[in-house]
Amino acid sequence: MVFFKKIFASKEVQAALGVLDELDHICDSPAFKLARKVVESTILALKEKFSITLKKQGKSPRQKVYSMLESVAGDYLESGSRDFFVYRGLLTTTGEELLTVYDQIID
Repeated sequence: MVFFKKIFASKEVQAALGVLDELDHICDSPAFKLARKVVESTILALKEKFSITLKKQGKSPRQKVYSMLESVAGDYLESGSRDFFVYRGLLTTTGEELLTVYDQIID
């Protein structure tokens, strides 16, 4: 089902998914795949709204994907979840990878 959503998506959505694929090779970590899954499912669930939002805001698909990834990674890091923190201020391995992904996206 997801395969067909990707094939019949608009140019903007396909470009955004291409950016996610490109970043997957650059970041190459389980933490990125966690954030990617959220962003990709959001884009595919709201395809028409995503395209309209891009046109309305005047952003490129790359800018919007980076913004969405930054938001998701930042939310995970701010959550204080035990998945990412051993103790307050001390990150787990996944948390450190997520922070690295966040820093790469911000840069």
